[in-house]
Amino acid sequence: MRIAQRGNPLIDLKSTSLFEMVNCQKVKVINTKIAYCGLYCGACKIFMATAENDLEDIAVRTKIPVEYLACDGCRSGKINLCCRNCGIRRCCVSKKINACNECEEFPCSVLTAFNNDEYPHHNDAIESLQQLSEMGQDEWLKMKIRQWSCENCHTPFQWYEKICENCGMKVSGYKEIN
Repeated sequence: MRIAQRGNPLIDLKSTSLFEMVNCQKVKVINTKIAYCGLYCGACKIFMATAENDLEDIAVRTKIPVEYLACDGCRSGKINLCCRNCGIRRCCVSKKINACNECEEFPCSVLTAFNNDEYPHHNDAIESLQQLSEMGQDEWLKMKIRQWSCENCHTPFQWYEKICENCGMKVSGYKEIN
């Protein structure tokens, strides 16, 4: 459903959080696949499984109920247990900024620690936010969709996949962590 708000173009309610609608005078409407920290949620296993209504296997393996796993991105009303209490997300929301790249302190020590932690998919957060600033969200999303889709069949793949589930071609996911 799309609605028009005073002074704003049409807003897609399915991809817009309540926070963004209430505060739309200060915060641009940002796609829910763009995390505050610069991650591309479209390559997240949980995000993809939520979109495909396929969280049962993950819930069984992790022993975490589906309702705590489900995630439509950290800008949505349905946020994964792991991302729900994210300090980066809380900081951006409290400062009423779209992402860390809009902060006067960018890159702060919290974002730098996140960028340099043990999770390979975090390791390009700062660069990703710089690209978002330079390109804008539409071009950034196109770039991320290309990066996280199989070159052969264009099927999206997850951060840690090495082989496309659709065509079997090698893809450039991150190395699994132990």
